[in-house]
Amino acid sequence: MSWAYYLSFVGEVIIATMSVVGNGLVILLIIKDEQLQTTTNYLVASLATADLLVGAMGIPAVLAAINGYPHNFYGCLFVNSLIVLLTQISIFGLMVLAIERFVAIKNPFSYHQHCNGKVVTAVVASYWIAGIIVGLVPMFGWNLGPGGVECAFVEVIDMKYMVYFNFFGFVLVPLILMLVIYIYIYRVVIKQMRQIASLQVHDSNTSSGFNKHSLKKEIKAAKWFAVVILLFAVSWIPIHIMNAVTLFAGKTCIICVNIAVLLSHLSSAVNPMLYALSNKKFKSAWRKLRGQRVESDFESSLKDNSEVPAVINPAA
Repeated sequence: MSWAYYLSFVGEVIIATMSVVGNGLVILLIIKDEQLQTTTNYLVASLATADLLVGAMGIPAVLAAINGYPHNFYGCLFVNSLIVLLTQISIFGLMVLAIERFVAIKNPFSYHQHCNGKVVTAVVASYWIAGIIVGLVPMFGWNLGPGGVECAFVEVIDMKYMVYFNFFGFVLVPLILMLVIYIYIYRVVIKQMRQIASLQVHDSNTSSGFNKHSLKKEIKAAKWFAVVILLFAVSWIPIHIMNAVTLFAGKTCIICVNIAVLLSHLSSAVNPMLYALSNKKFKSAWRKLRGQRVESDFESSLKDNSEVPAVINPAA
C-alpha cells in the first residue's frame, strides 16, 4: 500500500467522523428544541440526515471499494453507486434550501402558504426519491459490466454516466441555480439594509454607529454567500474534472483523484457548520442541552449582533 492510500484512508475516516458527529448534533438539537422545529429547519434536518448517511454509510462503502470489496460485481456496483446516491441527495438538499430562501424573499406574505408542513414533506420525499434514482442508474444497466479485474469505481461506473448525466444534469444545474438565487437574495438584502439606514433619525452619532453596523452586516452577508458558493464549487467541480479527464484521456492522476474525492465528501462534514451550528439559535439550543444558561431575547438584543441576517442564513 502506498502513502497516498493511507493518507486517503485517514482523510476519509476523519471526514466520516465529522459528518456523523456534526450532522447528528444538528438533528438532535432540532428534535430536542421546539424553537428549532420550523419549516426551514426541517429542510436543514433533511440535509443533515443525508450528510450523516454519507459519513455513516457512503464513506465506509468507498473504503470497502478502495480495498477491493465486495468481489461480486453487483455488490461492487452497489457500494460504488451508494456514495453517488447519498451525495446527490445532499446536493438536492442544498438546492432546495436555496429555493426555499428565494420563496421567502420573493413572496414573504404568502411564504407560509407555499412552504407549509405538507409541501415541505412532499418536496423532501421527492428529492430523496430523485437522488436515489439518479444514484442507482448504474444498477439499472448504465455500467461497464462485470469485465473488471477488481472492485474499483472506474472499473464498474461508466464515466459517461458521471460526466454527461450526473455532472451536467444534476450537479452543474444546482450550482448555477444556487449562484443565481444567492446573488438575487444578496442584492435584495443589501437593498433592504440601505432602505432601513435611510429611515434612521439624522443624528450624527446614531447614524454613524448604525452605518458602521450596517456595513458590518453587508460584509458578513457577502462573506456567507461567497463561502456557500465557493464550498459547493470546491467540493464538486474537482471530482467531475477528474471524471472528465478519465473519460477523454483514458487515464488520470491517482493522487489528484484521491484529493478530489476527499473534497466531495468534505462537503457533508462542513454543511452542518455552515447551515446550522454557526447560527445563534442552534448555539443557544446546544447550551440549553448542556444545562448552561441561555440569554433571553432582550439580553441578546442589547448586544451587537453581527450574525448573518435570518433571511440569508437558512438555519436562522
